[in-house]
Amino acid sequence: MPTRQGDVGLLRDPVAQQLLQSKSPAHLAYTWRDGTPRVVPIGFHWNGQEIVLATATDAPKTKVLKNGSKVAVSIDRDSSPPKILL
Repeated sequence: MPTRQGDVGLLRDPVAQQLLQSKSPAHLAYTWRDGTPRVVPIGFHWNGQEIVLATATDAPKTKVLKNGSKVAVSIDRDSSPPKILL
């Protein structure tokens, strides 16, 4: 059975592991309280179990993360061939 988008099993894939260990910034997508979509670059660290995001405590994205809203994180590299983790 193929792995579905959002399944943490995707993170065991070798390409996913390369991207999780990379120095590339991640991109955090969320909906702001006025309903507008936002996509922002964000520093991250993969500790082997979870993605730890680096941002200021008073940043708008922090409010969204604290209130439990759904977000999406993508990590990619802009070299050839492209590799993307969504």
